[in-house]
Amino acid sequence: MSIAERIDKLCKSEGSQKIVAEKTGIKQGVLSAIINRGSQVRSDTLKAILKAYPTLNARWLITGQGEIWDGPPPAGLKDIQPPSSPAPNQELFNQLLVQKLQEVARELKARDPEAYRKLGLGELIDKAGGRVDRRPKRGRRRS
Repeated sequence: MSIAERIDKLCKSEGSQKIVAEKTGIKQGVLSAIINRGSQVRSDTLKAILKAYPTLNARWLITGQGEIWDGPPPAGLKDIQPPSSPAPNQELFNQLLVQKLQEVARELKARDPEAYRKLGLGELIDKAGGRVDRRPKRGRRRS
């Protein structure tokens, strides 16, 4: 299941893209483009969804791994069931996606630490199960 399909599942659980758009502040056209045309999902879109749905599992949203909710789902949502297990190619895709996100985050952190901080990429990657710049610096040894 792709990230677009997971966003679509969230929209269907709310009843419509319009409701999710209103709750998140994301334009309905953006949600529609992601779901129907496979448009890229920007980090600010992910942040808006996670902010509007605080118990939504970021790792599930980004990679499809884990449970949908970290806590109780918001009241009034239709029941969403997670897939029994991701397809083998989906698992590989998810791992590659997290790796690419880590790579881009490291590059942004080096170029513009303030933008990195404002976007909350460190927290987003931590929630997705990855770590950014948690390695010791070169030339230093951990004791």
